[in-house]
Amino acid sequence: MSTDQEVDELIKLLSNVTDAHTSALFWLNEEQNRLQLKAAHSLGHNLCTDTSIDMGCGLLGRVADNAKPIQFSDFDQHPRTLQYYATKEDIKSFVAVPILHKDKLLGVLSIDSKRDYLFTDKHQKILNGFARQFANMLERQRRAGESEGQLKGGEKLYKLCQQVATADEHTIFSALLNISREMLAFDDCVLALLNDAQDKLQLKLAHGDSRKYTDKWFPADQGLAGLVLKQKKSLRLIKLSQGENKWTVFGRRGPKLKMNSFLGLPLLCAGRVNGVLVFASRKPEAFSLQDEKLTAVLALQIAAITAQWQLQKAKESSRQLDGVTGLLNHSAFQQQLEEQLASATPAQPLCLLLISVDKLAGINQDFGYEIGDEILQQVARILMEVAPVEENVARFGGQKFALILPHTTSKAAKELAKRICNIVERSRFRVGRKELTIMVSIASVSSPTDIDDGDSNDRTQLVDYAKKALRLAMQAKENNVCPANDLLTGVSIK
Repeated sequence: MSTDQEVDELIKLLSNVTDAHTSALFWLNEEQNRLQLKAAHSLGHNLCTDTSIDMGCGLLGRVADNAKPIQFSDFDQHPRTLQYYATKEDIKSFVAVPILHKDKLLGVLSIDSKRDYLFTDKHQKILNGFARQFANMLERQRRAGESEGQLKGGEKLYKLCQQVATADEHTIFSALLNISREMLAFDDCVLALLNDAQDKLQLKLAHGDSRKYTDKWFPADQGLAGLVLKQKKSLRLIKLSQGENKWTVFGRRGPKLKMNSFLGLPLLCAGRVNGVLVFASRKPEAFSLQDEKLTAVLALQIAAITAQWQLQKAKESSRQLDGVTGLLNHSAFQQQLEEQLASATPAQPLCLLLISVDKLAGINQDFGYEIGDEILQQVARILMEVAPVEENVARFGGQKFALILPHTTSKAAKELAKRICNIVERSRFRVGRKELTIMVSIASVSSPTDIDDGDSNDRTQLVDYAKKALRLAMQAKENNVCPANDLLTGVSIK
């Protein structure tokens, strides 16, 4: 027997036991804050089956608002005050009781009769007993819904775990939001991940008022989220405010949420916190202890998924990095150059610097390859400091580096190349008690300005021009800059 069938049978039994003209069951719609007729049994034909009553309005609304029963043995009010009759009914007796579960209002149960003085205190006790049965029935239905939601959510989480290796970031986070919706009712949801230093949080998933903050960074030690991370345990707050107050979740510059209930859970994987999952609701007492336990399971799964995804990204990133300097390796550089060349125009040219450490082979021979690697690392740090975009610095191979300069003129690139030469020359490279002076040779080539034939946005042709210019710079003298447009004249400058 379904829950609705159980309700109908119980309402009929109530009418028979109390000899009522009409027995009516109203559920509370929390979103609309109204009572809605769920089931009724009546000997008349004037019942409004779509009855909806505002809290505090009429007799039934007062019972709901005060959470206290009302009883009339000699009912002398107009029947329309009951609000569930379409036309006048000669009602003489009336009793209504609130339906409560752990002091929380679920609805109202009422009976009426056309006979005077029919209902006594005994009938009110009977009605209270039926109200408890209806409360248990509703709670059982709610738990069944939670279990179903948990089951569906668990199945989707399992499938998502299988897709982490191939799915992109947007797909993963969109799926996590949909799973969360099935398991919990909320107004705002935020998934934020910690950086490697664990001092900043990035909002990777945001729903509700916080959506406009997606991908932004905030301090990891501020707001309610910071408290969750510090304690490394869930935080459930169910009565934050009753007014228009907005609460800070991610520090002063983060989203300020209007909420009465908050649920925050740390993302823990192998004892390490890698983020926080936050739910917020404008309703007071929106999140129960059962909700906290349910979402704790969700948070564990999300932590495992994000950890797996971050590990996958780290592996992909490591395959693109040079093992000595930590810069982009040659293949990653070629891919980056290809992508950025596509947007190069005469008005917005792209420049490429090829940089070679002079006499590195001799240093390797005299002092060993470890010293050579240290010099490469120090030059890499200098390049990252002067580069407009760190991600555009790469190890081209051997003693050579590459620097991509989008939206840069030939003149600006040449000036930057001279600056690099001067900084490297002034730097001190220690080998035991000795100091080495290191110099570099640099080639500068601009696309499309310096490409006089073929496809000006062709990566291979641009790199070939840069190589030729670099050979010219190295042949002329140490610490030298050679722009590609000097290839025609064979002139190099410092």
